[in-house]
Amino acid sequence: MTDLNQISQEEKQNRFLDALSYVPFLFILNTLQNGKNEGAMWHAKMGALATAIFMIPVFVAAFVSVFFGGMLYGFFFLYIGLSAYKAWNADKLDIPALSKIASKIPLELILKKTAKPVVEVPTSSQIVTTASAEAIKVPATPVAPIAPVAPTTPITTTQPTNTNQTT
Repeated sequence: MTDLNQISQEEKQNRFLDALSYVPFLFILNTLQNGKNEGAMWHAKMGALATAIFMIPVFVAAFVSVFFGGMLYGFFFLYIGLSAYKAWNADKLDIPALSKIASKIPLELILKKTAKPVVEVPTSSQIVTTASAEAIKVPATPVAPIAPVAPTTPITTTQPTNTNQTT
């Protein structure tokens, strides 16, 4: 075990991410941060497997037996605790059957999907400038103003007459 004062800040961060990989679903952080590092990818893949294993006690506790599911949780937390401790000390807890399964997890695909070029989104000032320029454009041919039109026939009002008058 090395003294933490003798390692760089970057190495401390990498070890922390390696250890954090074993917490369910947090292996993605290590994959995105240190995807090019082979050791980090090993811990991330083992963390992905730990996340899958985490689901087993959930279903057992929900559908079979809470007591048996609780026992499986105990073994699970023992496994991730030892694995995270080993990762923090720049070591690996190598269980051959689990390592073989974890090596088949294609986490590299996450890196390929996130490596797409970023599309530049225009800022609000660019949008306003473009919209203002479009609104201010003067038409190419002048348009004559429209004059009000006066009515040509006079408007008369008539009152209805009552045809059924009795006298």
